[in-house]
Amino acid sequence: MIKRIFALLLSVLFCATALVACGASDEKKPTGNQNTDPSDPAGSVNNTPDREVLDTVVMKVGEIDVTYETYRYYYMSCRSNYESQGIAKTVKELQAEVLDEIIYQCAIHSLADRFGAGLTEQQSGTVDLAYAELYQTYKDYESDLETALSLRYMTPKVYKDLYAFETYMVENVFNYCKDEKNGVLDFSEQAVDAMLSEYERVRMIYIGINDERNEANAKKKADGVLELLASGEDFVKVAGERSDLAETNDADVGFYFQKGELDEKVEQAYFALAEGEYTGQAVKTEDGYYILYRIAKDRDYFAKNLYPSYTFNEYLKAYEKELQINYTEFFNTMFDGKNLIPETIK
Repeated sequence: MIKRIFALLLSVLFCATALVACGASDEKKPTGNQNTDPSDPAGSVNNTPDREVLDTVVMKVGEIDVTYETYRYYYMSCRSNYESQGIAKTVKELQAEVLDEIIYQCAIHSLADRFGAGLTEQQSGTVDLAYAELYQTYKDYESDLETALSLRYMTPKVYKDLYAFETYMVENVFNYCKDEKNGVLDFSEQAVDAMLSEYERVRMIYIGINDERNEANAKKKADGVLELLASGEDFVKVAGERSDLAETNDADVGFYFQKGELDEKVEQAYFALAEGEYTGQAVKTEDGYYILYRIAKDRDYFAKNLYPSYTFNEYLKAYEKELQINYTEFFNTMFDGKNLIPETIK
C-alpha cells in the first residue's frame, strides 16, 4: 500500500482522544475491573494475564521478540473490528492479518536497531509524559485508565509502545533512510525516472453515493459539475468546491497512482484521455461518480515530495520478505476457537 509508513501515524492519537472522551463523560465511569464478555477470556478485564504471562515470547520475527502481550492486542483488536461489522473471519484469516502487521512493525524496529534510529531520550520522555497526562485525566474524572485500556485489549506498555512506534519510530527510520548521505535508498536520476514511469497523474472530482445522497442525486450533482467545467470553470477550483474527498481538493498537484490501484472503470476512462483532457461524462462506480482530468507528470515535484516515501515503501517491503518467522512451541495452543487462552502459557 502506498505510503503505508504514514497510514497509522495518527491512530494512537485518535485512540487517546477516544479514551479521554470516554473518561470525560458526564457519567462517571466505574473504576473496578469489568468483565464485559465472560465467554471471552482474553477480552475480559478480569482475566487479563499477569505480567509473567504477558512477557512470554510467542514468536520471533527476525531478531525481534513478539510477546503474548503484543500479539494479544493485535489479534483481539482485529477480531473485535470484524465482529463489530458482522464480518465472519476464521482464526487463520485473523492470524494472517495480524502477522502482516507484526512483520511490518518488526521490520521497522529491526531497521531502527540497525541504523541507530530508535527513540531519543527526549522522545522517550515525551511518550512517558503523554501517558502520565492521560492517566491524570482519567484520575480527575474518577476513572481508571488501565481499565479503559483493558477494554481495548491494551496494557499501559502496549499503549506506550504503540504511541512511540507511530509517533516517532517510523519517522525516525524513514528520515534516516531518506538522508542521501546514509546511502540506504537510491536517489539517482535513473532510479527516480524508473519509479516515475510506473505512475500516472490525475486530477479528480468525486461525488459519492451514500446514506445522505442517493444515486440519482449523486448523478445530478456530477452533471452539475460537468456543466460548470463546460462553461469554462477551472477544474482545480471546482474540485476544491465540489469534490467529496479531501485529498482531491488539492487538484492542482493531482493524484499519482499505479496501474491497477484505482477502480477498473476509472482507470479505463483515464487511459482513454489525452493529457489536458477531462472526462465528458462522469464515471459511475459502486460508490459514486468520478470526473477525471489527465495531466502531465511533474518530475521535480515527484522526486522531491513523493519518491522518498514511495521508494522507502519498496525498500521496506523487500526487507520484510527477508525476515524469518519462528513460532514458539505453544503458539498454536493459545487458541480455543477464536479466543486466546492466556492460561495455556505458564
